[in-house]
Amino acid sequence: MGKSKVDRKTAAQEFEQWLDYNKIRAKKRLENENSSDLVVELIQDGSVIVDLEKKSIKYTLAHPITDKSGAAIYQDIEIKSRVTLAQFSQELSQISVKLDDGISRVTAMVAASSGLNVNLLTGLDMADFETLQAIVIFLL
Repeated sequence: MGKSKVDRKTAAQEFEQWLDYNKIRAKKRLENENSSDLVVELIQDGSVIVDLEKKSIKYTLAHPITDKSGAAIYQDIEIKSRVTLAQFSQELSQISVKLDDGISRVTAMVAASSGLNVNLLTGLDMADFETLQAIVIFLL
């Protein structure tokens, strides 16, 4: 890993402020401590940026989403904080899944919170999916 752009304490504080804004309870934070650690690490290295003014999180994809020719069409994804049940349900309905299918639920939440088409997100590399899951798990 390269040199940190943000120290750990600052990174943790930024993520905690985002969690506070979303009113994430202590129990959920504790249950998802590994996800928090990953997000904080990525804030440190600059891959994740918390925009406290917009209350959003921007993640620079390790592997951009490309079109059929291989040209990058998305290099980063911005996750907004607030998602309605209607937004989530609309995205989930575009995937033929059972409600207990975790990958589909995460994909639908990423789509609902980023405004990206759920079908486009199927082009995500699994490493990027893991990072986005670590962020949106707190919104589910």
